[in-house]
Amino acid sequence: MRDKFDAMVGSRITTADGIEKVVPLGSRIAFMSAGLSEISTNSTTIMPDRVAKECYLSVTKNRGRVSIGHLSDAFGQTITERMNRLSASGKSQIDTMLQQFGSQGNQAMESIFVGVDDDGQLRIETVNVYLHPPSSATESAGFEWTRHETSGNDPNIILSSPW
Repeated sequence: MRDKFDAMVGSRITTADGIEKVVPLGSRIAFMSAGLSEISTNSTTIMPDRVAKECYLSVTKNRGRVSIGHLSDAFGQTITERMNRLSASGKSQIDTMLQQFGSQGNQAMESIFVGVDDDGQLRIETVNVYLHPPSSATESAGFEWTRHETSGNDPNIILSSPW
């Protein structure tokens, strides 16, 4: 059952806070992200859902058919490149926030791509983004990402969020 704050508007799900929790990418793939949902500085704003949409458009433009693994790799690479361009003070603020919220392993976000892959199989790809502290006084913190693939025959997938 949908939360009382959610409302279906066309093909979008809107919520009380105005942030889409599950974002459709085409007709066969959905995206969801937990953790940092927006990073804003004086010079840039990084939002995982927008990055996912950009990567989807880029992949479909260049390849036609969409491999969820390829899409996940493009997203992981793009989001970490953008986050690594943040200033040292911006990265430090994110580090402080992650510590305050008790993030395990300095995980900044977990993003999931789910749907029917270009080969017709159900795929679930999870992209985790971590902030790694500097290894020396002259080096700044940096973001890294990992991807985990799950495939299966069970067509029942539930995307949920604690919010």
